[in-house]
Amino acid sequence: MLGADPTGSCSRTIESQGRIVQMLVLRYLQPLRNFLRVFSAERSPRQIAGAVALGLSIGLLPKGSLLVAVVTCVLFSLRVNLGIGLLVAFCVSWLSPYLAPLNHGIGVRLFEIPTVYHTVQDLYDWPLVPWTSLNNTVVLGSVCLAVLLFFPAFHLTESALSRLQSLASNWRAKRREPVTEWRNV
Repeated sequence: MLGADPTGSCSRTIESQGRIVQMLVLRYLQPLRNFLRVFSAERSPRQIAGAVALGLSIGLLPKGSLLVAVVTCVLFSLRVNLGIGLLVAFCVSWLSPYLAPLNHGIGVRLFEIPTVYHTVQDLYDWPLVPWTSLNNTVVLGSVCLAVLLFFPAFHLTESALSRLQSLASNWRAKRREPVTEWRNV
């Protein structure tokens, strides 16, 4: 046994190399774990529904407005599923340019109402309101559409997720039942 190490240092070297490889793999997988943790946190139907409704609002609003920053701060401040909210905002943002003619029509109709026109005109004297771009018909129409769709999106998502949650728990309960043998009757 020429060159054999009676102290077993070779096995210790292999073990330490295995630990180093494991640490490197975990180090590079940590960002992926953190990313997936964003989607798995805050999993109740109400929290996911709130995230969907806020994401829908963020996605519908034009991005050059102060209103988007305010709604995004609300999304980050509340205990809602942040990953779902940002995903919905991203997806709806891709569809929002196609809704611009609809938003413009809503904004024009709203500005034809004298009280709305004068209210927006008076609000523009306040310090931060000009950054909201509410004098733009598309922005005003998208704000109105986002407000109108917020509660239906929340309630529909919450009821659908509650129903799915109950179906999933029933399915899991059925899978846990012991398997009975088939009997010839």
